[in-house]
Amino acid sequence: VVVDAERASVEAQAARVDALILLGRRVDALAVLEKTSFARLPRGGELTVLRGELLAASGRCRDAMRDFAPISESAASGDVAERALYGQGICRAHLGDLNGAAADLRAYLGRFPGGRFQNAAEQALRSLSSSSVPTP
Repeated sequence: VVVDAERASVEAQAARVDALILLGRRVDALAVLEKTSFARLPRGGELTVLRGELLAASGRCRDAMRDFAPISESAASGDVAERALYGQGICRAHLGDLNGAAADLRAYLGRFPGGRFQNAAEQALRSLSSSSVPTP
């Protein structure tokens, strides 16, 4: 019964994150994401990547990398893996790892041809070749 109650609480927190995002309250959503482990939920990967995206958007790319790396380095596919690999590439660029960023962005384009970040990834690669850093 305790496990069911804990899971229900975590699911409620996930629903709260969804509501906060819909309301545009990204800072509040990030606060919930940072306090709660969603690893046991079916949406755990998605919520982890969302936390990484919110961390990156708030200038905390080093922290975001911890959320992106396990998913982007896995064999996962789909929207969550796509977001993680792209986010990791952009954060590496911001952290000064331009070679790693270029490798991630090329890997993104290879794994997700026609993906939702294709244009941004191509533009970021062009920017990297001219030594400027793209924004997340």
